[in-house]
Amino acid sequence: NGEYVIDVDSYLVGFRHAHKVDDHWLVCPECLGMAKRMALQLCEVVQKYYSKIAIVFSGCAGFHVHVMDFNYYDWVHYHWNDPIWAHAAARFKFTKLLQKQTHCFDKAHFTVSVDPMRVVTVPNTLNGKTGLVCKFIGTPIDLELLTIDELLEIGRAHV
Repeated sequence: NGEYVIDVDSYLVGFRHAHKVDDHWLVCPECLGMAKRMALQLCEVVQKYYSKIAIVFSGCAGFHVHVMDFNYYDWVHYHWNDPIWAHAAARFKFTKLLQKQTHCFDKAHFTVSVDPMRVVTVPNTLNGKTGLVCKFIGTPIDLELLTIDELLEIGRAHV
């Protein structure tokens, strides 16, 4: 058992538009809105399998979707002699399933989601690119209720 994290960024869709970036924050509200929609769609798919989901604003152009009740036994048999392999194999199978149903994975995002040794930005730390704070949002419903301006304001609220 363990936490499973998916990094969702707007650039995965590759839609063309004129970025409206505030030079100070380096975050396009339209791109963040796209990432919000992608994260919510991903949560709908994940909720077919798991119910405890936590959303974190990355402090940049997206979100981290934490599946808190991920169970590797749902996907592979545990290998006592190699527990990291068991976690990686389970994450690989679940990520492949999610990849077929969403647009949230390119090669790099797939790798991050599969590798149990990867580290994602820790909540309440600053994003080095934007200066915004990586912040815990709550459940998918909490994310759905927030506007993009409110999300950016949450990120501006320093620790």
